[in-house]
Amino acid sequence: MGKPAKELLELSLAQAAHLVKSREISPVDLVGVSLDRIEAVDGRLSAYISVFEDEAREVAIAAETMIMAAHDLGPLHGHTDRVEGQPRGQGIQDDCGEQGSQGAAR
Repeated sequence: MGKPAKELLELSLAQAAHLVKSREISPVDLVGVSLDRIEAVDGRLSAYISVFEDEAREVAIAAETMIMAAHDLGPLHGHTDRVEGQPRGQGIQDDCGEQGSQGAAR
């Protein structure tokens, strides 16, 4: 990784997108640093209900593969924020502490 973890964590989405597109940083490295930070501080903050570490790493690897094959993924490709109250998938805890079910009306 070319940049220190602290520097990667301070990037805006636009800056990170530019650096990934120009291949100055890897989406795999960016996701790894982000997951490490979540692990380091979320015990105190409890900011995340669920963290899908394996899935995030898989998507980052796929994105890196596509970038290396010259695909333009767009600046927000892989950005995973969700709208509050948006239904979750089957068995995934939502922001109300309930288990979601795919396609269920709420």
